[in-house]
Amino acid sequence: MTRIKLSKYFYADELIDPRTYFNEVNHGIGLIDIHLLDCLDFIREKANKPLYINTWWKYYDINKDATPLDVIIFNIEENASLRKASGFRGKFCNVGAKFSAHRKGKAADPKGITPKELEAIVRANTTKLYNLGLRRIEDIKITPTWFHLDTWDKNSTKGIEVVDLKKVVEVISL
Repeated sequence: MTRIKLSKYFYADELIDPRTYFNEVNHGIGLIDIHLLDCLDFIREKANKPLYINTWWKYYDINKDATPLDVIIFNIEENASLRKASGFRGKFCNVGAKFSAHRKGKAADPKGITPKELEAIVRANTTKLYNLGLRRIEDIKITPTWFHLDTWDKNSTKGIEVVDLKKVVEVISL
């Protein structure tokens, strides 16, 4: 199996957990919000550096010819060094909240530059990102080691909401 490119910079495996990828129709691609891809590509352009979401594909690619798929998926899920829940989180994923934007295919936690740099890109391009579909980011004060963004329009706010675990702490105005 070859990787499936979804956008200019991102592949399906980067946005979908491995269990969903190998067990859902069309690898779960229909579960990903297209607006999320638009936002990620735009942010990647502005960062001018590679960004990554999930990193499990290389493990699969190295082991696919010698190891049964169910064993590969188990090993990926058990390997703490592989990112596999930073995009869509399927029903078998134990990471995060049960009703999060990740479970709706509307969230990603990109890495490649610091959360502060990612937040600065959002703040400098609020109107463009809002028009592409970005609706929320997590407050980096509570997520200093990762950056969360999503396209889930929960409140119809005219701006990008900065949220903590319980509430909106700021709205970045357009």
